[in-house]
Amino acid sequence: MTNGNDRFLSIVALTSVSGVGRKTIRKIEKELQKCSISWHEFWVSSAHILNSLCISEKIAESIKIFRKEHTICTYYESLLLRNIWVVSDDHEAYPPLLAHTEDRPLILFGIGNKDLLRKKMIAVVGTRKITNYGTFVAESFAQEFVRLGIPVVSGCMYGVDAVTQRAVVVEGGETIGVLGYGIDMIPATAARLTNDVQASGGTILSEYAPETPATKGTFPERNRIIAGMAMGVIVIEAALKSGSHITARCALDEGRSVFAVPGPITNPYSQGTTWLLQQGAIPITSAGEAISLLAENYSVRSHTTSQLRNSQEVDQFLTPAGQDLSVMQRSLVKLIQSGISTQDQMKHALNWPISQVLRELSNLEVFGILERRGTEWYARRG
Repeated sequence: MTNGNDRFLSIVALTSVSGVGRKTIRKIEKELQKCSISWHEFWVSSAHILNSLCISEKIAESIKIFRKEHTICTYYESLLLRNIWVVSDDHEAYPPLLAHTEDRPLILFGIGNKDLLRKKMIAVVGTRKITNYGTFVAESFAQEFVRLGIPVVSGCMYGVDAVTQRAVVVEGGETIGVLGYGIDMIPATAARLTNDVQASGGTILSEYAPETPATKGTFPERNRIIAGMAMGVIVIEAALKSGSHITARCALDEGRSVFAVPGPITNPYSQGTTWLLQQGAIPITSAGEAISLLAENYSVRSHTTSQLRNSQEVDQFLTPAGQDLSVMQRSLVKLIQSGISTQDQMKHALNWPISQVLRELSNLEVFGILERRGTEWYARRG
């Protein structure tokens, strides 16, 4: 096996080990590089080498147990036999906008349509205690996104998530459900929706390995993936203290747009969206409004932005109108042409917030001007 394949299989395997998450894996990889130990040597090493790494005794013991039961190859093969695929953050199938986020998952486990991950999408989130008003809004937005050909990403939970994604499926559209637990741990209340999402050409994703149960902390972690995959996040109904605010904050941290739907002042689940609007979220009353606002940075195949506002129709996002780059975008292109290739180098060279660097890199990739290879950026040729 190649070193790259060893790394991929190792990360897949370690993700399944109890107590090991992306931060621990990054820590282990850093220690291996420091000690000049390859991934292959890590798996065949003695207990002494494993214990020499800066990880807890409990995690070291869990890794030893895994090594007794599996090899990294047999574990990966067991996933494939269950029709579970895996993509790493340096693979071409990995969601392009998510790849630009600082705290992205190292790998994603998925079932369903892998090709859907590469498309431009919108996130829709909100309360689990959806009202009749919220149901009307969610279904209306879903129908419009399907008509516009824009996939919807959400959390496959009851409430706004489920109503929106169910409406997308009914209308024959595409949707991605991001779970806060292992792909094989779907509760009975969500099983029908997740099955229908797959059957309709959609995708179910998780950063957690199979057999990983939901915990209080896994859902906020899941929210950063939903925000990271999407060009923008729409919040439909939310309480004043809501998990939707976590998704919105993650979106803002990555330079994405946050939209909120105003609601009746007598509805307690309008308090969260009202608060977001007071904090600067963009008010919208239709899906088309969100798309037309996002389209100010993107042109479409057969419509100009002004036509989009009039017709509320769009085929797909392509290149920016006229490729008229901003001063910030030109600065990034010049840096890359000078040999600076990583986002951290760009951040320090320009003294910009990382969210701003990531946002402009994302735009330049969509424009077809830059391309990402692993953790580095290059000018696209041809």
